[in-house]
Amino acid sequence: MRGTTVQVLGDHYVADLGLRLERDFSVVSRVSGVSPFTLGAPRDVGLEAADDDAPLTPRAGLDLNKDLLTTLRSAHADVLVVDLTGALRPVAAIGVGWYTAAPEETSWLADLVAAETAASRAIEPHLVAPSKELLGQFDAFARVVHDVYGPERVVLVTAHVAEFCWDGARLVPRGRIQEARAAAALLAGLERRFEQITGCRSIVISRSFLPCGDPGPTDLRLGPDFADALERAVVAVCRSAAPTPSTDLARVPSAGTSRFTEWAHRTLTRGLPYTGQLVDRRLAALSAISDGDAIALAALVAALPEDAAWPAVVDRLCRHPDSAPARRARTMFERNVDALSGYRYCFVEGLEDLSPEPRGVVFLPGGIVLRFDPAGAQAVELRHPRTSPWDHRRTIERGYVFSVDEIEDVLGSWPLYLERARRGDDAPFVLDHPDLAAFADSLLTVDYPDVLADERLCVTVAGRLPTDLDWRPRVDAGFLFEPDTRVCCLRSGFGDQLYYYVQARQAAERHGLRLFLDDLLYDNDELIARTPHIRPDVLPFTASSGVFSELFSRRLRTARVRGLQERRDNRSEYQRMGLHEMVLAVDRVHLRACYDRRQYPSALTVQVIDLAGYDRLVASPPGVLFLDVLAKPTLLGYRLLEHKADWESAIELAPLGSETAREIEAQMLASDAIVVHIRRGDRVALGMADGDAYYRDFVHRTAQLDHLEDKHWFVFSDDLDYCRTHRVELGLDVAGERITFVEGNHHYASIDDFHLMALGRAIVCGRSGFSAAAAMVSRRVEYIFGSGYSLTPGGDMWQRESLPLELQA
Repeated sequence: MRGTTVQVLGDHYVADLGLRLERDFSVVSRVSGVSPFTLGAPRDVGLEAADDDAPLTPRAGLDLNKDLLTTLRSAHADVLVVDLTGALRPVAAIGVGWYTAAPEETSWLADLVAAETAASRAIEPHLVAPSKELLGQFDAFARVVHDVYGPERVVLVTAHVAEFCWDGARLVPRGRIQEARAAAALLAGLERRFEQITGCRSIVISRSFLPCGDPGPTDLRLGPDFADALERAVVAVCRSAAPTPSTDLARVPSAGTSRFTEWAHRTLTRGLPYTGQLVDRRLAALSAISDGDAIALAALVAALPEDAAWPAVVDRLCRHPDSAPARRARTMFERNVDALSGYRYCFVEGLEDLSPEPRGVVFLPGGIVLRFDPAGAQAVELRHPRTSPWDHRRTIERGYVFSVDEIEDVLGSWPLYLERARRGDDAPFVLDHPDLAAFADSLLTVDYPDVLADERLCVTVAGRLPTDLDWRPRVDAGFLFEPDTRVCCLRSGFGDQLYYYVQARQAAERHGLRLFLDDLLYDNDELIARTPHIRPDVLPFTASSGVFSELFSRRLRTARVRGLQERRDNRSEYQRMGLHEMVLAVDRVHLRACYDRRQYPSALTVQVIDLAGYDRLVASPPGVLFLDVLAKPTLLGYRLLEHKADWESAIELAPLGSETAREIEAQMLASDAIVVHIRRGDRVALGMADGDAYYRDFVHRTAQLDHLEDKHWFVFSDDLDYCRTHRVELGLDVAGERITFVEGNHHYASIDDFHLMALGRAIVCGRSGFSAAAAMVSRRVEYIFGSGYSLTPGGDMWQRESLPLELQA
């Protein structure tokens, strides 16, 4: 498997972008909290803390050193996703440099800027037009982005400061609109400037979502579905074969301010009189009606519901030839009719005779629906697809019959799918409409092709189904409750995932069981969040009865990730469905640490302390297999190499993904390749890196292997610059000219490093599961050097028994 890695630069829109819903996308680096105005500013070499021990956060370190070039390059990401809302942060000139205010941060630099802000010497760029100096610094920032990534690898998420917001119940005008307008103008200007300098692609999806709440004029929090929509938009742009300068994935025009929206906001905030006829005349004067205009109209209707002219005004909005909401409704209608006309399980008569008739309903992006009913108890109803309470048990009691409003709840409900599987129910999922008019309305709002890709729904009116229905669900979780099923939960780092898999596979084979891999759980692992470059997952190397990311739908995967992020009751789906959860830890102290460090159940069904207990319980009723990484060094280190033959048979090396890697493979196979894996990166940051002497000793010993006559050393590392500049200290000078530093295999491409490392005739392992796993998998290796859990106690070398012993440990 090859994937796409993403670096995120910005605050509001992209701050929470996780890209967890797609297995082949991953966020590997984040840069936030620093204004683009100060990222491009010159560094003031004279600015330093009065106290050498004063705290300095990574954000403050970047703001101080201005080394954006290194920060971007060191991420080794495929794509950079940018939003420029950090330009709204106050900035202050100190010495010859500029620095960003960070009131939420504790560091001496943040305190220094806070003092400038308190003394009114900081500048808020959206309130004061940026000077030529600041704009020059912004241009320098954009040029660095262009130099590192180039035009096609940069995606800009455009900003939009709306004049109306949704407070959770109604549409209301924003206060202090002059500041909001200034913020919108600044961001729009900077975005155009950034696009011109970088030639980047753009996503305007942010303009299609209503802001939630309104604590301030520049608050940019968007609706509850924005994060998922942004993720899908980023994935779509990255996968597009023919990139365009600007990509509007919501397929709607900009919801930016129009004359009508400005007039509506001014009228409501100032309490000016107006009538429905006046609104109608102003709306009629528009050559095009945007989503923003529809939102403004809704606010006007809600504030004056008794006016008799509103039905005609709403009708104009819905029938205007260039109305964005109406155009979206017509496009959706045509798309759905095409999809359902050939769909086997659509049991609606007269589908081809229907036509789009909004009837006072306006459809906004994100599934938000505005219903105008001035004569009703509520003049304007704003409905979001997930605002109503829902209980999966009621859907089960109704025989899996549900309405349009419940689609997202049903298709994203793990409890429903699991309870259905536990009960063995075979009733079809039925999306029922009370009458043909309600079905026609659904054609304007429901993306049926997207829904039916996740589940085979029977689409009906008034519950009419054929008596001889032949139907099977697209997602069937019944395998979880079969007696011979076991699930191995993959998490933590790459080598650890391989270890979990091999251990579970061995147990499953001993007992004649089917092994499934849960590859969705790693999204909740702190280690992945802190050092995402250690993933990819192990799936290209493994064989199993099934993989969760392929067995379950996109909506269920989305719900699983969201549940892992938001859960507060500390219980898992497995515990809810009554499956055994088996955690292997070295002792109860480590078991407790496992609970505290990761959000696993606080009261597991089964707690396993040793391998014998683990193996016994694997043979018990259906269960889920967890292994704690803390157990591995102490409990299993002395046994790992005893299972090398099992590793060699359990894991197949994935094909190499690049021509460069294939060239190195040929070079390694043509020589007696000596592999040296020098892990630094996160180990240096955590103070756990092996010293130079550790590697120097082992490299010198590989030089004494007379049995290998055509030696060539291949160095693998996450810090090759250090390896090159410290060749003598690391002992690599013994290689002379017969040395290759293997480059370019970062993030997902580290699969190639793993494959190549396994081709060594001798392998020097750091204290790293990555290199130890490569040595365990290798069928070509004759010597393994290293200390730690990968070798027997008291020794630091392993060799195949078929070879004469040439070195004593």
